[in-house]
Amino acid sequence: MRHKVSKYFNLAEYEKEEKWLNEMSSIGMHLVDVNFTKYTFEDGLPGEYIYRLELLENMPRHPQSKAYIGFMEDMGVEYVASVFRWVYFRKRASAGPFDIYSDLSSKLRHIKRINLLASVVSYANAAAGVANLAIACKGYIEHRGYLGYNLFSGVLNIAIAFIILFILKPIRRKQKELQKESLVRE
Repeated sequence: MRHKVSKYFNLAEYEKEEKWLNEMSSIGMHLVDVNFTKYTFEDGLPGEYIYRLELLENMPRHPQSKAYIGFMEDMGVEYVASVFRWVYFRKRASAGPFDIYSDLSSKLRHIKRINLLASVVSYANAAAGVANLAIACKGYIEHRGYLGYNLFSGVLNIAIAFIILFILKPIRRKQKELQKESLVRE
């Protein structure tokens, strides 16, 4: 039987999302599809799968990503679904532990990809916000008090940029910790 669950996780909460998926697996609900905030589960044996998430460098349809997903499948890992560049993998628990990042440098590269993606989105929103505010100011001057849609859009874009930067705080902190740990190990 299939079950749909609505739940939201932000970029910085991918480990929390992974933990939740594994908790669902432990009660016999196995992920079969994801669509942004909608998760589809299928009944199965409790604890049958271990789930991991990864942010790919490219979209899953990109040849490089297809090759990587194929490599993972050759290693006994099943590709379940994707949301943009986020991919959901699972492996049978009976096959042993399942970790995507075997070393510190690969874990650091993954954290940097998350940070870069979110930073680009944040800065793009900030730039769009400034542009919209400039248009609103120009409209206000030229049309004697008319601010229009651009004021609202500008404020909204800048607010989104700050929210993303706030959400990224744990990821930036984790990146710094991993970089320090990397320096200590060298």
